[in-house]
Amino acid sequence: METVIYLPARGGSKRIPKKNIRPFHGIPALGHVIQIVRHVGIECGICVSTDADDIAEVASTYGARVLKRSSQFADDHTDLLTVLRNDLPQICDLNPDLKILACVLPTAFLMSRSDFRDAYALVMSQESSFVVSVGQFHYPIQRALRMGEDGSLTMFQPNNYGKRSQDLESSYHDAGQFYIGTLTSWVNRQTMFEPKSTGWLVSRLRVCDVDAEEDWTYAETLWNTINQDE
Repeated sequence: METVIYLPARGGSKRIPKKNIRPFHGIPALGHVIQIVRHVGIECGICVSTDADDIAEVASTYGARVLKRSSQFADDHTDLLTVLRNDLPQICDLNPDLKILACVLPTAFLMSRSDFRDAYALVMSQESSFVVSVGQFHYPIQRALRMGEDGSLTMFQPNNYGKRSQDLESSYHDAGQFYIGTLTSWVNRQTMFEPKSTGWLVSRLRVCDVDAEEDWTYAETLWNTINQDE
């Protein structure tokens, strides 16, 4: 395959145990995401990197190829780029014609197929060598507050106290859905967020960082709102 979609899914989630295969509307989270990328309309291979047998079983059930990950690269501190680069030789061996690699997170069950397709098209057309899904902060970060242990409040940037929200520059964050790039770009880059990276803005209704139980509940609420029908 010239295009491979790669899902990194380790088994050691602590705040939400077994998060990557927890049922989301009756289907394992990873299964949801595999189904989304399988139907984006792009000819591609799909592989899941994991250290956990139960995750590997779910990946196989939904038709993805499993890459067995060493526990050395499955702890809480190893970053995504390091994990992917460790798996890259195996991915290239299985796909010697590889040109574009898309990394999709296993909890990106709110991801829009059209967002993915359009971001992928930017890389295919060579308009960008690396595209990252981003969300916009709901409130200006320039007016962020610091709260002390006693509840006292101070501004991080007091000089912005009197400024209107609409006069402050918009700010963005990683949406935690997809990172799409040429093989060369993946090999050469130092971080996900560089001047050569292009941001793909995702609707607020599709952005949820799933790290706690309330996040999971919120994601389910958003799912019911958008219904994921495209």
